[in-house]
Amino acid sequence: MVPPMRKIEEMKIPLIIGMLLLLLAPVVAQTIVSTTVENRNAVLEEYGGIYCIYCPEGNAIASVICSNHPNDVVLINIHEGPYANPLTGAPDYRTDFGESLASQTGLNGYPAGTINRRVFAGYEQGQPNTTALNRSYWDWAVESILEETSPVNLAATASLDLTTEEMTIYVEIYYTGNSTTDINKLNIALLQNEIVGPQLGGGMGNEYVHNHMLRDMITGQWGTNVSPTTTGHFEARTITYSLPSEVRGIPIDPSKLELGIFISEGRQRILTGIRIQPTYVVPYAHDGNAILAATDAVVCGELLNPSVIIRNDGYEPLTSIQVQYQVNGGPTEVYNWTGNLYTFESETITLPSIYFEPDQNGVNVLDVVLASPNDNPDEGAFNNHVSFEFSSAPQTNSQLIEVNLRTDDYGYESYWEITDEAGDIIASGGNLSVGATTGGQQISHPDNPGAYGNNQNITEWITLPAEGCYYFRMLDDYGDGICCDYGIGFYKLKDAGGQSLFTGGIFSGEKIEPFQFGFQSTVANEEVNFIEAISVYPNPLHRGEDLHLQLTTNQLETMTFQLFSLEGKLVASMGTQELHQGVQTLSFPLPELTSGVYLLQLQTKGGRQVVKVMVLD
Repeated sequence: MVPPMRKIEEMKIPLIIGMLLLLLAPVVAQTIVSTTVENRNAVLEEYGGIYCIYCPEGNAIASVICSNHPNDVVLINIHEGPYANPLTGAPDYRTDFGESLASQTGLNGYPAGTINRRVFAGYEQGQPNTTALNRSYWDWAVESILEETSPVNLAATASLDLTTEEMTIYVEIYYTGNSTTDINKLNIALLQNEIVGPQLGGGMGNEYVHNHMLRDMITGQWGTNVSPTTTGHFEARTITYSLPSEVRGIPIDPSKLELGIFISEGRQRILTGIRIQPTYVVPYAHDGNAILAATDAVVCGELLNPSVIIRNDGYEPLTSIQVQYQVNGGPTEVYNWTGNLYTFESETITLPSIYFEPDQNGVNVLDVVLASPNDNPDEGAFNNHVSFEFSSAPQTNSQLIEVNLRTDDYGYESYWEITDEAGDIIASGGNLSVGATTGGQQISHPDNPGAYGNNQNITEWITLPAEGCYYFRMLDDYGDGICCDYGIGFYKLKDAGGQSLFTGGIFSGEKIEPFQFGFQSTVANEEVNFIEAISVYPNPLHRGEDLHLQLTTNQLETMTFQLFSLEGKLVASMGTQELHQGVQTLSFPLPELTSGVYLLQLQTKGGRQVVKVMVLD
């Protein structure tokens, strides 16, 4: 038997060696994660899509839950399933991960949600022992999760370098108890806020704001392994991630990102989670970013009302910037903006109207360029330019318009109307109850007044009351258009000469198609051919000035002079003049006009000619 003192002496050598090895080894110590027992945080994964009419209600419920527990709830909005499949021209908000995530939930309706991927027996939306819950149970399920203690704590930071587009994520994990599985999974979800786009039932057309939208699973579909999972285990991880520029055509906006980080036992049963926002390494002091230039997708006339979203991407406050804009390579207009935007703050600027020459192929381009932020050179000039394509509305010289409509298998869901520029209804047809909405409300019934039958063909002739812009508006109450899943429905508009103005049928709840009746704003087809030269001055002219017109003609003629807005409204009738052969000058006093572009029409029995006139304040 070895004496006790001898035992102690024998232990000294390995103990000293162990201490030396510990000092020589790299040390990773807990710095930000708590080592005390904490309650679980809740992770609400919400499943839906842009054609899900009740998804906005689900978003609102989830938002309230998060507001009530701002530091304890992680929201992940996953676009997946039949209501997320985009129709032609619609954005694709899906990811490569949503389908697999949804497949393990047992959901049988949208919106659906899982809370920590847990089974709440007796409350399943689908089959027993599945995790999907109806939205009415989300709040209750979150509250029950928050009352439980968690065996693991999480803490994390993230930094995004905007020069390299690389994000560095630092995560600390500490187990205050034992997990029920030997291996857990660390999951990091990339989320984006304030994605503006369509949403059925959102009540805002294409202006619904989507938040907490899943963009990527940085750690892969099901996360990366964490082991051991027993009391006292600590580990720290640093993950470097290259930020993509877009996901399925949807741009990644670095200023709107957040991370949802959670630990799960395998693919199910999330133990706890946290939500963090990255900090940013901003390389420039003065950097104006043109985020989005916009106008109507189809413009009637030749006067454009554009807008642009600007953002300060510099670390100095942005107080002024020059906005230069043009259409189809035409004259450049300049707008000098002043204000106060801190880093990553943005503002939508409504720019003064601009006249443009429509492209002969019907596709026009608005270009916006930013310059001189705070009267300094822009150090990040790569993001100063943004473009937007828009179409010119189809035009007809026929006052008589033919409307052809074929309903789908649910004809009572359809309604259409033609309105003028003032919004007055010129003609309409279909379910009047649907007509009182913006479509997609699912309130219609076959017995509603005006309701059409299924797969019914309708033809109506409409006489337009005056020259100008008109708008054909088609509504579907279910929100899936009239083609092609439930019958081959369509709408077509033609003029009396058989010219097709437009046709369609694939849309969601509402579709608006503008068109123009009246003379072309450039020289008309039946051009006056006895005028050898024409000059209008001053042009531009200021409000209150007389308009002067110098003509050189080769014959005697009687001519009527009228002034129209670009929308085709008569704003001044300047009478009839007897023209002699040779050079002559005419003067016309004008009424009080708003600034903009007008069209002076010279009309004879043999034809007409149009001259553009610019009026300034």
